[in-house]
Amino acid sequence: MLTAHVNNRLFTAFHHSREELLKLRSSAPAITCPHCCKPLLLKVGSKTIPHFAHQIKQDCPATQKGESTLHHSGKKILYDRFHSLFKDVKVEYFLKEINQIADVFITSGTTRMAVEVQCSTLSAAELKKRTEGYRSLGIQVIWLLTEGAPRPSGALRLSSFQQAFLRHAEPLGLFLLLFLPDQLEFHLYQNLIPLSANTFHASRPHKIPVSTFTIPMTIGQAAVRTFPYGVWDRSRTSWIQRILRYPTEQAFKREVYQSGDILLYLPQWVGLSPHHRIETHPVIWQYYLWSDTLKKGDTGLDTIISALAVRVESGDVRVRDLPLVDQDGCPLEEAVNWYLSLLEKLGIVTVEEGMCRLLQEWECPETFDLYMRHRTDFSARLGI
Repeated sequence: MLTAHVNNRLFTAFHHSREELLKLRSSAPAITCPHCCKPLLLKVGSKTIPHFAHQIKQDCPATQKGESTLHHSGKKILYDRFHSLFKDVKVEYFLKEINQIADVFITSGTTRMAVEVQCSTLSAAELKKRTEGYRSLGIQVIWLLTEGAPRPSGALRLSSFQQAFLRHAEPLGLFLLLFLPDQLEFHLYQNLIPLSANTFHASRPHKIPVSTFTIPMTIGQAAVRTFPYGVWDRSRTSWIQRILRYPTEQAFKREVYQSGDILLYLPQWVGLSPHHRIETHPVIWQYYLWSDTLKKGDTGLDTIISALAVRVESGDVRVRDLPLVDQDGCPLEEAVNWYLSLLEKLGIVTVEEGMCRLLQEWECPETFDLYMRHRTDFSARLGI
């Protein structure tokens, strides 16, 4: 930890020079933990940032975080930057109401913000718990992931741990913000497109120097890109061909054929594009919506959402766990409304007063040439 009580006064190590700290240590002051009041050691090494540590392992909130040199330096860098922007900035601020320590805590007027630097693996459940703890006190929380930076461009794989730090905001879409203390930069990956459960399409990251980073992050710091339907269309086709070639998604393939459809000839608006709240491939969950409700005629929005919920309960569709995405709304309702709005723009359906009406009937093409004509016409609508 970087703060302690030294002779009963709050003391932050990085506010003092190495020489001052060595002199202080030689005077044998009373150093105690501001959280558990147990004795601490002042460590002033040549390779790590000066910090405090418990003499023996203690049941203390500060010892539960397992901090590294990267974590210590990250907190100092953020403190220095935010202290230049806000008057009231604290490091390692303890909130006794929820028994949590914010790495950096900012107060600006009536707004309170906690900034957390995450250098080690954390479960999605624990991340959600800590986030809800802050929110219960009306505190905004900003989580900054420092480890596991993905490749700079192209398709990238994100572990479930990395995905837990994904956020969504317009017009950035689904995005990941990384903090690289050793490079004094933030890397912003925006408009991530989930190609599968763990694979995302992303352009090169937008690099933001620490010296220009602000809270809240301004949209002007990143160039907004439109959804690359051409990229997604190729990915959709490859996915269909792959599951036809290998013994995967057997239950889905069986249901498609039992319904009298042909997987290769599904309409292009089935699997139109992915939604960040649904982990299951769009071809699957959008086909279920189509088969269960849309192609049967006029359907209420509540019925469509309920039908998708049944698929989730049965395990046919999986919802992506995103602890940092606003949880106030229903993920299924959000995904359904988003998908229907796309279909409405394309003239496939119309949605009025809570009812969805099909405008364009679909008959499975009898030949590959007829399907390719549909595919070409539909691609022209999307401009790809």
